This record gives sequence, C-alpha cells and structure tokens, in this order.
Amino acid sequence: MWVLGEVNTNKVASHVEGRKFLPSQRTNGLSRLYLLATLIIITSILVIPLQAFAAKPSTPTYASMPGVTNVQASHAVLGGATDRTGACVANAKYDNHHSESWIAVDPTNSHHLVAMSKFFFDPQYYLFHIGAYVSRDGGLHWKDAVIPGFDCQSAPNNSWVDTTDPVLAFDARGNVYSAFLPYSFKYNPDGHQVWGVVPNDAVFVIKSADGGDTWTIGNQGVALETYSSSGLGITADKQWISVDSNPRSPFANNVYVGWTLFAGGSNEMWFSRSSDQGAHFSTPIKISRPNNDGPFNQFIMMGTGPEGTLYAAYTSSPSSKHSMVDVWVLKSTDGGQTFSAPMFAATFRAVSTAALANTTFRDGIADNFAVNPANGHLLLALEVDSGNGVDVQLTESLDRGVHWTSPVNVNDPSTVNDGTDQFQPTVSASPSGTVAVAFYDRRLACPSNDTNILPNDAGRTNFCIDTTIQFYTDGQLGLQAEGSNIRVSSSTWDPQNPGSTTGQLPRPFGPTTSLTFIGDYFGLALSNTTAYVLSVSNHDSGMNPSNDQQQFLGIVPIPSA
Repeated sequence: MWVLGEVNTNKVASHVEGRKFLPSQRTNGLSRLYLLATLIIITSILVIPLQAFAAKPSTPTYASMPGVTNVQASHAVLGGATDRTGACVANAKYDNHHSESWIAVDPTNSHHLVAMSKFFFDPQYYLFHIGAYVSRDGGLHWKDAVIPGFDCQSAPNNSWVDTTDPVLAFDARGNVYSAFLPYSFKYNPDGHQVWGVVPNDAVFVIKSADGGDTWTIGNQGVALETYSSSGLGITADKQWISVDSNPRSPFANNVYVGWTLFAGGSNEMWFSRSSDQGAHFSTPIKISRPNNDGPFNQFIMMGTGPEGTLYAAYTSSPSSKHSMVDVWVLKSTDGGQTFSAPMFAATFRAVSTAALANTTFRDGIADNFAVNPANGHLLLALEVDSGNGVDVQLTESLDRGVHWTSPVNVNDPSTVNDGTDQFQPTVSASPSGTVAVAFYDRRLACPSNDTNILPNDAGRTNFCIDTTIQFYTDGQLGLQAEGSNIRVSSSTWDPQNPGSTTGQLPRPFGPTTSLTFIGDYFGLALSNTTAYVLSVSNHDSGMNPSNDQQQFLGIVPIPSA
C-alpha cells in the first residue's frame, strides 16, 4: 500500500518494468521509458509538496512565545526605610516599583531558585532597599522580603539610606551569598541629592544557610571596606560576587568579591576573597593596572572554570565620556591570591547617551561576562551602538582568554541595524554547557487597544519593551545558535508608564532630574533543562493593577534538553 509522503520511486519503476503485456499491447523500450518518466513526474508532483509540508512545520514567529511561562515574583512588603527628610520609617510600604535583578539556581536542587532586586519605598527620591525572592518549585511560586540588617528599623547601628546592585551566587553545598553595597545620601531643600554623608558607602557580604529565608553578615559582621568620602571622589560602585560551586575544584566554595572604586580622576578594580565560606575575607587589593588599560575601569564581573581558574572581566575607556570601550580579562590559577596581566577580549562602541532614544530610562550596563562551567569557555555579551539602533553581540574564548572569536550578532538578522534597540544583555551557561543570552528588545511596536500602554504611546516604534532569549550549543568548535530568538515576555510593556501607586517612575538622581530607571541589568540562570529569566515589566497579568514595575520570571525550556 502506498502512503502519501512515503512513496519510493524505485518501487514505482520496478512495478512498471515488471508488468506483463499481451502481444497486441507490447510497446518498445522507448515507450516504456516514456511511461516510466511520466509516472515518476506525476508521483513527484503529487507527493513532494506533501513531503515538504510534513517535514517542515511552520516556524513560530517571535511574537508567539511557544512553551514559555511567565510568573510575577514581586509583591508588596513591609520594612524599615529612611525617608527623604532622613527620618526613620518603621514598617514602611515597599509597594511600588521593583527593578534591577539577579537570580541563581541551587546546584544541589535545580527547583530551588533565589533572586534579588531593588524594592522601592519612594521612587521619585530614589529610596529603596534590596529584597530577596525564594522559590522551591522551579519558579512557579515565590516569597519575598526586604533583606534586613541595613535599614534603620532592623539595624539602627548599621542603617543606610539605600542598598543597591543585587548580585548573588550559590556554593556547592547550597549556601547562597550576596555582595552588598549599602550607601547613604541626603536631599537639600531644593530636592537635589547631597553626598555629604559619612560614611557614604561600604562593601559587605551576606550569606544564607537556609536557602534564602534568613541572612547574616559575613566576614564576622564587618564590611570588607568602608568609604567615607564626602562625595563621588572616593566611593565604591557595582560590586560583584562569584563562588566556585564545583565540588571537585581545588578551590571549591571559595567566595570572590570585586568592585569598582571611583578614585577621583580614575576608576579602579578592587578584590577580596574568602576560603572559609564567607567567615573571613582577605584584605582588599587593587587588581586593575592603569598602565595596561585606560584610567576609567568599571563593571567587574567574575566566574570560575571547571578546574577552579578564576576570571575577572571589566570594561576600560580613556575617559568617562568616551564611546569606545575595551573589555579586559584577568586570570587567577591560585584561588584569587594572584592575577595575570590583563588579556584583551573585545572593543565596541557603547551607547554614548544616558538614555536610549525616544524614552527617558537610563541605558544601563553594556556588557556581561560568564564562564561555561562544562568546558571553561569564556563568554562575553556586548551591547553595541550600530549607528542605526542598538544590537547585542557575543564573543567567546576557547583557550582561557588568550584569543577571542569575532563577535556575532545575537538578535535576529531582521533586527540588526534596523533602527530598533536590543540592549542590556546577560549571558549564562547551564551545568551541561548550553549557553543563553537574554536581552531587552524594542522590535515590536507598542500595542494598541491595551490599557497597560499609555494612550499617547500606542503604536510607537522602538519604544515599548519585551524580553528575548537566544540559545547556543557550545562544543569544542565553539558556539552554534539553536534556532532563532525566543520571546520571553508574555506582553510588551511601556517604560514611560509611571504606575498608579506613586505616579512616579524611579529617578536615579532625584526629582529635579528627568532621567528615569528600569534597572541597569537583569538576571538569567540556567539548569540543565530550563532557563530562568528575571526581568522587569509593568504589565498587569492579574496581579499588578497599578502597573508598577514588577519582577517577572520567564521559565523557558532549553530546546536541546
């Protein structure tokens, strides 16, 4: 029996050739050949289009978001806060915006996730504290709270106005750590931020031994470093933490912390380590070298390879306003005791304006770095100003930072240099080696007839935001893209919608400035089967009627898993 889509043309030919003919019906060989060719052609016409249809199912469009689940992780909570006058507010309502996030997967239980973000108390005056989120069912349900120990209510002797820049990591035993950056400032009667507060900021490490439910201050309860500058002359910024979570590493459970120090006319990279799971940290040391790179070094990010090698990447430029940025990588093979000379990784053109086109929110951090735990490949994602929009690129080192591949575009070809922005990339790899890059994406126009979108913004292009992910395999020959971009966010959202709780977007420099804030980066973590993307949106999916900025988890099945 012949089945459409499974016709074997050799069997067709054999059937015709072997047919019995009466003498009066005999044909010569040429006629039989014509008949055979005719049958083959007819069969091809009838069958091949059906075969093609069966073998090539329609590819989902970017907007269809196949197989992705979205869950709102953030909720209103209470905690201590310092208000715009400097007064302590007990049980303050952190009930509006939640922006800028990080997330990690427990290596001992892939369903256990811990995340952090900013929880805003007064967004117009940029007053917030870092809060933690915990899920034990793969991100379907969450509990969240402001992390105590740094506010006027829970710790009057260690009270800071803000805690900022969430970042966290697990060790091999399921303990979770965060590098914490508390800082203080005040406002003058005109509403301008004033930095004449001593001390003005510090670098701490906090640890949770119960999966994120409770937290204690590491390093015997003492800051790794405290800065008492009366302004931005000498102050810390954008700390990072990495933990060697490979139980077979010679440096298993080492905790590494780095940060930027604004030191007057230059920016420096500083570093400290712990070899006893955060109980004690080494005296901080400067690891950047001004003679090797520009004086303005920033955004240190770290990761460890499977054999325990520690890598630290950071950006460098000749001046704080220079649009061309270099990325350098340091290497330590002795658990962070010493570092190599800087190895050049990439150079790219960063966005030179504070805010992206058409909108008022701050652009954020233009690169992200990770180490593939399966093979030690180094991964660097870049946000590149193409001259006609912003694109995301990815480069990789297969030989521990000595050589790097030419950057390739991550966003779909139709969105490259097309006048739309893809920005704030974050890169991560699963324990088995799958790589993913997630980023914010403005390829889709703002929806019309959507109450979540401000009426004047409906239909605008390169304006509203989605979240996107791209997967890669990463074998001996390096990265190979798996399919095309996948839309993570269930709904496109309007970054200019201030929400109705306060009616104000977060303003990094206070109410007298126009620059607003959605976060400088966001979180991505991978298990062997699932990518967890924690990004911001103000869309109301049933739990956010005020349209405040909330943290939404995108749960994305890994295609090759």
